[in-house]
Amino acid sequence: MGSIVLDSSVVIALLDPQDSHHKRCMKEFEHFKSLDKSSFFLSSITIAESLVGAFKKSYEYALEVFSRISEDIGVLVSFNIESAWLTAKIRSSSQIGFADAMIVATAEQLGAQLWTCDQKLLSKYKSVKYLGDLN
Repeated sequence: MGSIVLDSSVVIALLDPQDSHHKRCMKEFEHFKSLDKSSFFLSSITIAESLVGAFKKSYEYALEVFSRISEDIGVLVSFNIESAWLTAKIRSSSQIGFADAMIVATAEQLGAQLWTCDQKLLSKYKSVKYLGDLN
C-alpha cells in the first residue's frame, strides 16, 4: 500500500471506542498494519487536534493519549517551510480551513494516501480513502 497520512478524524476515532467511526477505522487500520507494507504518518496539526479533548480531561490524560498516538499509530511529520508553502497554496484554491489544508499538504508532500472521516476532504486531494458514514 505505501504511505498513509491519517486525518485527525481518523485518529480521534481510533482512540475513542464511542466514536461513530471507531469500528470502521479500527478495522481498516488493523488490516493495513497487519500487512506490514504500510507506513502511517501524522501531521503535527493532527496531534494537536487529537489532544484537545484529552487536555479537557487532564494534563495526565493528554500525556497518556499522546503516548498511545506515538507508540501505536504513526510517525509524526513536522510542519516545515515546505509544508507552510504548500498549505498556503492549497488553502488559496479551496474552501477548507488551515488545519485541513495542513493535513492535505502533509499527504501531498509524502505522496501518501489520506485517510479521513471528513467528507469535505474527498475532493481536495487526489488520493483519499473515506472512512466516514457511507449514507
